[in-house]
Amino acid sequence: MKIGLLGFTFTSANKGCEALTYSFISLLKGITQNKKIEVINYSYNTDLGGLPEYFPDIQFTAMNIKLKDIHMALLKSFKTCDVIFDITYGDNFSDIYSPSFVLRTTLTKKMVLFSGTPLILVPQTYGPFKNAALKTLAAHVIKKCKKVYSRDSVSSDYVNKIAGFYPKTVTDLAFLLPFDKTEAASSKKRIGLNISGLLWRGGFDQKNQFGLTVDYQEFVQKLLESMLESNLEVHIIPHVIDENYHTNDDDWYVCKQVASMYPEVILAPKFEDAIQAKNYIATMDVFIGGRMHSTIGAFSAGVVTFPFSYSRKFEGLYGSLNYDYIIHGTKDSTEQALDKAKEWIGKSEEVRVQISQINQDIKKISGIFAEDLRYELNEL
Repeated sequence: MKIGLLGFTFTSANKGCEALTYSFISLLKGITQNKKIEVINYSYNTDLGGLPEYFPDIQFTAMNIKLKDIHMALLKSFKTCDVIFDITYGDNFSDIYSPSFVLRTTLTKKMVLFSGTPLILVPQTYGPFKNAALKTLAAHVIKKCKKVYSRDSVSSDYVNKIAGFYPKTVTDLAFLLPFDKTEAASSKKRIGLNISGLLWRGGFDQKNQFGLTVDYQEFVQKLLESMLESNLEVHIIPHVIDENYHTNDDDWYVCKQVASMYPEVILAPKFEDAIQAKNYIATMDVFIGGRMHSTIGAFSAGVVTFPFSYSRKFEGLYGSLNYDYIIHGTKDSTEQALDKAKEWIGKSEEVRVQISQINQDIKKISGIFAEDLRYELNEL
């Protein structure tokens, strides 16, 4: 079976994007055990990274889909696939980040539909769209797909609003990311803090792009000082590591800068892939993060997790899981955000019980999704 992937990345500075790919390939391997699988990744980055080493039984290739390369060769390649799965990097089926980027990714989906190869949208966020033309184009593509899955009920409601039907609501694929959990040697409570370089800098435009009501830099610094005063072992953990280009999206440079201001904290290493990142995060007792997939890595490893939300994708995902311990970066004041974090760290064991119960529910949901996908593949 030849399977095409769209909106997946095998190697990325953003370990959350990698986590989605690693998790989906792991899922595919589980539901296609008796079939020979070839996977072709249609991507802006054709580097397959180290992922093939984790899955030696699958044949991997890649094809560049930069806008200038969208031509007959790409269309012919789409036609050779039995099915193509799209995830749009988890949350890019929206113009919240870049209208031009979502236009390119949506036109590529439209090209798949034109090829006649079935297109399945795997669990992701849908919307919001400010641009009416982009919303109309997105709705057209969604209606034509063989199957549509959503990772949260807010996105499912949005799809119904623009496309006239409810997709199947499951959850984020990154909950399935494999990991190894080792016991920490420290006797102190270990707190992991993911500092988002994107939020620290004010978004891609550096002008508070996401409309935060929390002063993010003040929140991070005061929280760090409070945790150190409480004799907690604090780890600063980047989840987007772009050390060669200090872009607005990079965490590493900001984390390194903040760590230098507080010598008592421990700066996590530069992770080579998403699994390494999750292995490290899994050793924490409590985790607070501004990168959603860093919080998913922690949550699914059983770590007490407090997400810092800058987008409705957080409320959508965790709301669907009935998990309310979210710092609302676009609604709370800085003091409210700090009070929440301090209070919740103090009641972490109570929260841990709830997370354990939710993780059991996630396993059931993920199992249903896997069986549903197995059925879709068998029907091809």
